[in-house]
Amino acid sequence: MQKYIYLFLSAAIMLGGSCHKEWLDIKRDKKQVVPSSLKDLEALIGNSEVMTESMPYLGEFGSADFCLEESRVTALNELLRPTYLWTDDPYGDMNVPDWDNRHEQIYYANTVLAGLDRLSDKSHTAQWQELRGSALFYRAWAVYQLAQLFCKPYDPATANADPGIPFLREADVNLRAKRGTVQQTYDQIVRDLEEALPLLVDRPVVKTRPGKAAVYGLLARVMLVTARYEEALSYAEQALSVDDTLIDYNDLDTLATAPFERFNAEVVFRSTMSSNARLRVPYFNLDPDFYASFEAYDLRRRLFFNEVNSQMGFKGSYDGGTTFFTGIAVDELYLIVAECQARIGKPDEAVSALNHLLEHRYKKDHFVPYETMPEEELLKLIINERRKELCFRGLRWTDIRRLNIDPKQAIKLSRTVAGQVYELSAENPNYVLFIPEKEVLLNPMEQNLRY
Repeated sequence: MQKYIYLFLSAAIMLGGSCHKEWLDIKRDKKQVVPSSLKDLEALIGNSEVMTESMPYLGEFGSADFCLEESRVTALNELLRPTYLWTDDPYGDMNVPDWDNRHEQIYYANTVLAGLDRLSDKSHTAQWQELRGSALFYRAWAVYQLAQLFCKPYDPATANADPGIPFLREADVNLRAKRGTVQQTYDQIVRDLEEALPLLVDRPVVKTRPGKAAVYGLLARVMLVTARYEEALSYAEQALSVDDTLIDYNDLDTLATAPFERFNAEVVFRSTMSSNARLRVPYFNLDPDFYASFEAYDLRRRLFFNEVNSQMGFKGSYDGGTTFFTGIAVDELYLIVAECQARIGKPDEAVSALNHLLEHRYKKDHFVPYETMPEEELLKLIINERRKELCFRGLRWTDIRRLNIDPKQAIKLSRTVAGQVYELSAENPNYVLFIPEKEVLLNPMEQNLRY
């Protein structure tokens, strides 16, 4: 992967319309490809195809909210089959886009940060600060995505020993990254976000760039994953203080093939998943039990899903089409608030936040507000609403992993293919994917355990 990174940089002019030929032309010596101005760095950071698109899809593939016909399972390649069935079959020499794309993003971010250091005389300018804040956010975003797949879920009891994500903080492809620990991985994510925060405006001009609300939103996700609930609550509330707009689903057309607009009012930061045909009809078929969990007057039932040739597909992307939205949105922030309030002993506030969201999701005058209930029951309700509201946003796999840390909330996944039952229990190490074998050979490191 690393030996191709200069080619990625040189090809940026072809990947993003905002890139500039002045320095991105392919050169004989790739090491001559060095950005030399804020304009050059703006071209790199503005490449949305690298920075905000093609986010990981393997977690969605393994989270069991959809199913494939048996004949289509047998046709899956060496990467997708063990991900779908949770087996330990090796990937061989296959490329793993979820790994490669995010390391490319990290390299872009590092290149921008190094270029800004060389232009430190301009550090007082708004453009320099916005570029630095954006690069730090994008690096944190990439590392966070990798951590949801390629290292163990964060467990406070073992995070200082569990192997983390190997990534560089320098724009030098000749260096070799060490894995470190899960704790070190998340500490670096938080450091980047905390440094980015004062450099960014509240709301960016375009939602493919981060503002303060996006940083607060990602910090809220990180704190939720690491079970730091009071901090997660604080960050989610700070994000909502910038924008707390919720769409009233009564105002949307349930018959539309794409009911939600790209950059709609709830979108804080736009990011999208890698496109894979198996996540769409005719391959994709929504899990029937999951579909049945949506009540008749729940407008999400008809805004999110549609039947195509006897198969139930997903049409509810906040990106306004067939590509799955994976960014940060206001509805997720309300659900973080609700869950954290419940976990820190504030059930009234938790129910209020949940009710406020659901009032915007049910057919007018048909939602019956919830009342305060025991903590365990309330948490179960909120987690179920997370699954429904945030389906196919690349979040379910992360939620299952973090919930499995607590035996009382553990989830067992199951699929039956050709009469054989495949299960993924909370204790199973197959919630962690193999690091690509080619990467392990290039940069010797501990491989993840699966069985």
